[in-house]
Amino acid sequence: MPGFFSAFRSKVSTTSSAPSSRRNSQSDEHGELEDFLHALRAANRIMNDEMDLAESELSSGSTAFHLVGHATLIFLKATLGFEKEAMKEAHTALVNAEQATSAAHSNCVKHSASAWKSRVYDVGTEYAICHAQAQIMIAVLGVLSESVTESVKGFYKVRKAWGTLESIAAMEKRFCDKHGVEENALLRASSKVSTRSKPNDAGDAQSEQMRDALKSANTSTASFNSSAFQEEDAKEANPLLAKGKTTQDAAKEYDGDSDSESFVDAGEDFDEAKNQTASSSAATTPPNPSPKQSPTSNSSSSSKAKAGNTNSDEINLSDIDTNPISDPMLPYIEHPMDAFIHTSVLTQYGLLLFLASLIPPSFSPFLSILGFRGDRERGLSLLWRSSNNDSIQGAIAGMTIVEVYNGLVSFFDIQGKGAWPQEQLLKLIVAQRKRYPEGKLWQKEEARMCSAERDLETSITMLGDGNGPLGELADDEDEPADPTNSVSRQIKAIRHFDRSMDCLYLHAYDLCSKSFQACIDLNNWSHSLYYYISACTEIEQYRIYKCGGYLLSATPPPNDTPVTRQSRAPHATYTLVTPDEELAEKHKETATTLLDKAYPASKKKKIMAQQLPFDAFISRKITKWRAQAEATKLPLIDVIGGSPLEEMNLFWGGHGRMRAPTLVQSLRRLAFCDGDYSHLPDEELRPVDPRKDELSDDDKASVVLLRATVLRRLGMLEAGLAVKSTAHDASFDVDATAAVSESSARPTGINLISTAQTYLQDQLVTAFPWNTFKAHANKSGDTWAIPMGHYELAASHWTQRFEVNDGSSSAGVSPTDPSAAGSSSSAEKDNKDDTMQDDNGNTVNRSKLKECQRLLEEVGKWESYDLDVRMGLKISTAKGTLRKLGV
Repeated sequence: MPGFFSAFRSKVSTTSSAPSSRRNSQSDEHGELEDFLHALRAANRIMNDEMDLAESELSSGSTAFHLVGHATLIFLKATLGFEKEAMKEAHTALVNAEQATSAAHSNCVKHSASAWKSRVYDVGTEYAICHAQAQIMIAVLGVLSESVTESVKGFYKVRKAWGTLESIAAMEKRFCDKHGVEENALLRASSKVSTRSKPNDAGDAQSEQMRDALKSANTSTASFNSSAFQEEDAKEANPLLAKGKTTQDAAKEYDGDSDSESFVDAGEDFDEAKNQTASSSAATTPPNPSPKQSPTSNSSSSSKAKAGNTNSDEINLSDIDTNPISDPMLPYIEHPMDAFIHTSVLTQYGLLLFLASLIPPSFSPFLSILGFRGDRERGLSLLWRSSNNDSIQGAIAGMTIVEVYNGLVSFFDIQGKGAWPQEQLLKLIVAQRKRYPEGKLWQKEEARMCSAERDLETSITMLGDGNGPLGELADDEDEPADPTNSVSRQIKAIRHFDRSMDCLYLHAYDLCSKSFQACIDLNNWSHSLYYYISACTEIEQYRIYKCGGYLLSATPPPNDTPVTRQSRAPHATYTLVTPDEELAEKHKETATTLLDKAYPASKKKKIMAQQLPFDAFISRKITKWRAQAEATKLPLIDVIGGSPLEEMNLFWGGHGRMRAPTLVQSLRRLAFCDGDYSHLPDEELRPVDPRKDELSDDDKASVVLLRATVLRRLGMLEAGLAVKSTAHDASFDVDATAAVSESSARPTGINLISTAQTYLQDQLVTAFPWNTFKAHANKSGDTWAIPMGHYELAASHWTQRFEVNDGSSSAGVSPTDPSAAGSSSSAEKDNKDDTMQDDNGNTVNRSKLKECQRLLEEVGKWESYDLDVRMGLKISTAKGTLRKLGV
């Protein structure tokens, strides 16, 4: 549907600044279309960063469409900034929009003779989908609140919205059956869960709190049911809901489920539902399908269906259909209202399925409220289909896609080829940039693509002022040369945050600190994180100026050329600096001040009555350091062991975004912690922490894990196993060997990955048995390094999958040096015949994949530790990847 809405807008008069009073009657078909297009055009301005104009136009109308559009604008501002007053304002606007759409729907059904009629959908469906959108946004505000009760109410809203979406999908099914259209199988057979969902042991206390809140919410459902899209209204709107049928009945009739129970337990296998959806959700559509070709016709879908059911928490990102044209309904969508409804269903279905898939097991009571299970594959596939639409719904789908892939998927270690669809993402961003040339969020995503391709300098500069060495961080809101000065303060905050993270990855310490501190004045999401990472950069600078080391040295673009994706920024280098006691003390004092601010800030923010994961991590770390400082009578900064900054790089996936020289800088900072320069044979200066011999076991373990991760990433670059840039030639990825020296003492490529694996096995897994390690760690100790170390070991086996046991290698990589590889597990066997073919025809080592799977299973059953939810996402993705290979 590219250009679909814009073509119709030209046919409707938009000369007046506001809808006419006649159009507010909701009884004239042409007037309703004018209302709709006027509101839609105004809402589209939001994605083009024309916030003031959008607000003016949306405020000028009092129709349900305008109220929903205006509420959406306020909602976006509130959620981006996380400010309490803005959240309250958004909630009020959304409740009003919810009530208005419910009333408009009832009125439309009552006066159906003069209402607009669709060839696909029932009368009033355009208001039903807007009502569902308002409910979903109210639910998000509830989840972001600090109240469990409000969160529970929000999940009930989602359940109601889901019922509306199911009924609309049933209308599409009815149309497809009547006209012989191959149905949109991705909207079929929603996975359902039971209210009998069982939480895991670790979440029992939290689950009890949720159950109490759920009871409280149940007693007050009347307070929000009155404004909801009532079942009685739905029965009038949808023939499938007539004669006493509920939305769940409609869903069962829609997907052909004849079971007596609507739900099944969250922990059970959804055999029937999965068999119905396996082929559709996993199909990969050919590059240029015919308009009527369904994605289910792909041969890969049938083979996957035969392979059996897959667990819903095992994700196959490489199977996601990223072709937005592969929608069998497209040839039959002939009216802008139909297009809006269809796109909205795709977007809202996709968002709900994807977001629900991210809910951790400890929140299983909330899943029981939803009544359906998340599905990342289906969710993302639906969003891809919606992204080709030129309405705000298509833009929201596209924005979600690029945020997910560039902000989440690109951080995963174990995934198949195509899991990060680089070319498709670039096409999507280019298309959206053309539609919304002033949209700063789309400019940000273009910069983020550069970051994912390890061109951090270009990304940082683009998110700055686009000029000078790494761009300038302008503070003047009226400065026209600074593209970060968006009309929306919240969008500017997002750009600052992305820029700050890129500075973290690049080891641009000073700019990283300044940029994160600028975020504090722009939004209220997590001040503790901003303070903490700023402190981490100050700690590194203190150490470098105290003992000597390397600091980033950036150069401006040639001839002051503005930096874009096409005209990239020069790569930075790292220059040796000598000790400077005065500067060292300055950074030490700043780091202390920032940590003192981070600790109280970590106690303030809660979501669903729970402390934010990084806030909990930060408060525990600072508690640990303060205890050590008190015990040793030393300054706080001097007792800090390991590299807190490199830990942040690990948690945020920074090492995967580094080029070889930047990874070498990480090795230098880790070598400072424990004095191990064996992986940097020819360093000019070898500074060491004076307290390296006092490193605690948990700090030793974290340094080992971090070093092994960096070495694996360095080996992947040298072996050609990392993501390539689409805008550079082969010289873009600077050879890692040249970044250090030509010394033969240093392993390279695949051999370096094997070295990292053996090092990790010997120095962490074997050296720190879990029970002994945990017994010595107090409540403030870093126990995360051991389970994450097992995951890193699994990732190294996955990286070595192209090695075969006869000494050769597939996929164009170097063979393994047997003397360097060693044996990381007694479970591995030297079986030359133990090979298989992957989907790309490459020969892979089955034993490597089996060992990878064994380690993943082990980590997946680990007890609670810091940031384990993040690790859970990586594990579920890895399991899905291995399952596709038949492991």
